[in-house]
Amino acid sequence: MKNSIVISMLTLAVGFISCDQSSKEGAAQQQASAPVEKDVLKDSVTFYSEDEQDDFLQAKLVLALKENDSVMVASEVLSRSNEGAPSLVILRTGPGEVELHEQWDDVAIIRSGSGVLITGDSIVGDQRVRGAAPIRDWLGGVIQNPSKRSLLPGDFVMIPAMVPHQYIPTPGDSLTYWTIKVRREE
Repeated sequence: MKNSIVISMLTLAVGFISCDQSSKEGAAQQQASAPVEKDVLKDSVTFYSEDEQDDFLQAKLVLALKENDSVMVASEVLSRSNEGAPSLVILRTGPGEVELHEQWDDVAIIRSGSGVLITGDSIVGDQRVRGAAPIRDWLGGVIQNPSKRSLLPGDFVMIPAMVPHQYIPTPGDSLTYWTIKVRREE
């Protein structure tokens, strides 16, 4: 009995993989034959290719560097949820500020580059507030009781609201990642 269950599960898994591969091939053929413009998508899907993301990050970084030659970050809001929570792509060429979000969890996926994520239990030192209550972000200061995690492409990170955090690219490298803000339920 046990062996027949395992064989059934493996057969089901192979079937799903085959279906998924077929749907990917079909989608690729459809995409190649009929390009779709972003503003006319019937199902409101937002799509940006890797090249498009790189292009607007580079343009933003160049623009920011013209205004301030020590800028080490460029970002672009890719979309917003119904509550206004942004999904962003971020490029860091130097250490980010310490951040703490009162009402937003951060879900991040590392796209390219390498670095370190520092988290801790509190922040000391000068901080400034961005936004108005109850949805405020705190920037600046120093993380107390820090914990460091290495970051590489493909890593998935979830940072709950009220957890201080800071992204630091590896020296000589840049760090590009997607961040999706999710409103913390009260």
